Parts: sequence; structure tokens; C-alpha cells
Amino acid sequence: MNFINQPCDTTGYQNKLVLKNSLDGQLPVGKQEIINKTVKYIVEKIKPEMVILYGSYATGKWVEDRYVEDNVTYEYESDYDYLVIVEDKAENYKNQVNHIQDYYLRKYNIEINIICYEIEYINGRLSEGMFFFSDIQNEGVMLYDSGKYKLAKRRPLSQGEKKVIAQEHFDIWIPGAKSALEIAKFCIQRGDPYDADFMLHQAMERAYNAILPIFWGNRPKTHNLDKLRQFGKPYSTDLIEVFPNSNAKEVHLFNQLKKGYVDARYKRKSFIVTIDEVSEIAKRMETFLEITEKICLHKIAEYDKE
Repeated sequence: MNFINQPCDTTGYQNKLVLKNSLDGQLPVGKQEIINKTVKYIVEKIKPEMVILYGSYATGKWVEDRYVEDNVTYEYESDYDYLVIVEDKAENYKNQVNHIQDYYLRKYNIEINIICYEIEYINGRLSEGMFFFSDIQNEGVMLYDSGKYKLAKRRPLSQGEKKVIAQEHFDIWIPGAKSALEIAKFCIQRGDPYDADFMLHQAMERAYNAILPIFWGNRPKTHNLDKLRQFGKPYSTDLIEVFPNSNAKEVHLFNQLKKGYVDARYKRKSFIVTIDEVSEIAKRMETFLEITEKICLHKIAEYDKE
């Protein structure tokens, strides 16, 4: 395992909380401070068994980018990704996880992604060779460890096995996303913006249900498009630019899409969405799905080359 634990001063805890040495020169001091403060907050709120940093900040491949195109300012910054491992059911910590993510976004304008799983589930998936958790075990950084449990030995998947898994997700979710978009278009034609909004939400959700297992090796159990977009952000900046959230108009449009899952179905007395809005979303969804299919096919093809 590539996790490195070293004693340090963590007042109030008798565990270990530190980045592994190989990252000391790769992360600016400010970002290390953000990570250390965040994990302390996670430990205080959740009392986990382990907290592991994974993704771009663990591998040193984090990105900060800001540019202007066609008078629109686009910003891209890598999110901070944490795997939180607990002893009992992860579902019990849903409110705490949401609170921590919302707190950091609201107070510091920092996007953090927390995925929470029980230790029994993690070890089961490692034994099966699930490459999402295997990659975290191979590349991640143990920030906190209660010392009560050990992670199972990972079973590496072959490239052929990874390709089969990726193709299965592609064959299920890409046609499903396209079908949802077609149904949305039919709803627009008959003047029903509410059912159209719901099906457009489904189109994007199903697209991410393809992207995340293919690129990430995991499909989180959420219908929240904000969270799905955060998880998918490292794999295509082009997808972010389809719904850029770069101004109030763009934020409103994406919010209308997000509300398609609940409000468009159950809150029609208070929720208002127009044919013009869903028509614009449908137009963009065409592009979104084209990009999704392209990047997924490219990733699947890579398994033959590696």
C-alpha cells in the first residue's frame, strides 16, 4: 500500500493526520492547510475510521484554469476528493456529509467531494478488484486512521476486465440517456415543460451513470446533478462548458434542470418552468450527450492500448 501515516500533533485525537512526504513538494502550503483543516472537520463531525485523500490533489495532477471565450469567463479548479470510511452504515452520515460540503462551499467557496462507505463494503470491493477503490488504495493518501481496521489487499483488474465493465455501462446508460432526451423533445412538442424537464434531468443523470463508472470506476447513489457534475468534472471540461454556470442566467437554467427530478413532478403549483427554458436545455443536452458518447468511446478504446 502507498499510504503513509506519521505521528503529528492532532489535539483532541490520538490518531495520525498528515500528507505523505511525496506530496510535500507538489502541493502549495495553502492547499495543504485547506486539506488538513478539512479532514479535522470531517473527523469532528463524522468520527470515521479512515479519511483518504484521492484524485488530483493526491496524485499531484490538480488544475487551476481561468480563461475568456466569446466574452464568457470560464473557470476550472480541481475539487478536493475524500473517501470517508465508517464502521456502521454510510447512509447514517448523509446529513453530516452534505453539511460539510455545503459549509466549505458557502464559507470558503471550495468544492469538496466526500464519498462515505462502510469498511465492510470497501474491503469487499477491494477483494473483487473494483478499480475505483483499488486506484484509491494505490494512489491515495491516508489522512486519518483510527487504527481499528485494515484495508483488504486489492485484486488488480486486467485491462480486458476493465474494458468489459466499461462497455457494459456504456451499453446500458448511453442509449438510456438518448431515449430520455427524445422523450423530452416529444413533451416539448406537445407543450408539457414539466415532463420535459424531468426527462432532461434523466438524460444528464444517465449520461453521468455512463461517464463515472467508465472513467472513475464508481457510480455514486445520487440524483443530485450538482454532485454528479462535480464527480465528472475531471474527465471533460467540454461538458462543463455546455452548462457553464458563468452568470445568473446560466445558473438559473441549470437550476431549472436540477429541479426536474423533484419539483417538476411533485411541486407544480409552486415550481414554474417554461417551454422556452426546456427547449434551450434540450438543445444543449444534444451537445452534452454527443460529448459524453465521444469521451466514453475514447476511454474504452484506450483499454486496448494500455
